[in-house]
Amino acid sequence: MTFGIFAIGYFARPLGGIVFGFIGDKLGRRYTFSVSILLMACCTLLIGLLPGYSHLGILAPILLTLLRIIQGVSLGGEIPGSSIFTAEHLFDKNKRGFAVGIIFMCITLGNVLGGLTGAVLTHHFNQSQMISWGWRIPFMIGFIAGIVSFFLRKKTI
Repeated sequence: MTFGIFAIGYFARPLGGIVFGFIGDKLGRRYTFSVSILLMACCTLLIGLLPGYSHLGILAPILLTLLRIIQGVSLGGEIPGSSIFTAEHLFDKNKRGFAVGIIFMCITLGNVLGGLTGAVLTHHFNQSQMISWGWRIPFMIGFIAGIVSFFLRKKTI
C-alpha cells in the first residue's frame, strides 16, 4: 500500500500537465509557477504533519492519498511548464535542449538529495524513532525548500 500511495502521485502528473498547461496558456506561466510550487510545498508540509492511523483511523490514508494526488498534479504542471518557459525565454535558441536538460538534471539531483536525506536519517535515528517521528523530517525540509524556491522564483521571473 505504501508503494501504491507513492505511485499515485506519479499517475496524477499527466493531469497536472493538462491543468497547469491550460492555466499557463490562459493566465501565464509565472502565475502557474507560483501556484504549482506553493501547492507542492503546502501538500508536503501537510503530509509531514498528518496524524497517523491511530489518531484518524481510515481518514489518515485517505488524506495521504489525496495529498499525494495533489502533489503529483502540481509537479505534473511544474515540469512541462518550466521546460516550456525556459525554451520560450532562452536567448540562444541553439541551447534549448541543453537548458531543458538542466531542468531534468535538477529533478534527478532532487531525487538523489532525497535519497541521501533518507540515508542520513536512518543512520542517525533508530527504527522506532524513524517510525514515530523521524520520517517527518524530510517533509519539513521539503516544505522549507519549496518556500525558498517560491521566493527565489519570485525574484528571478
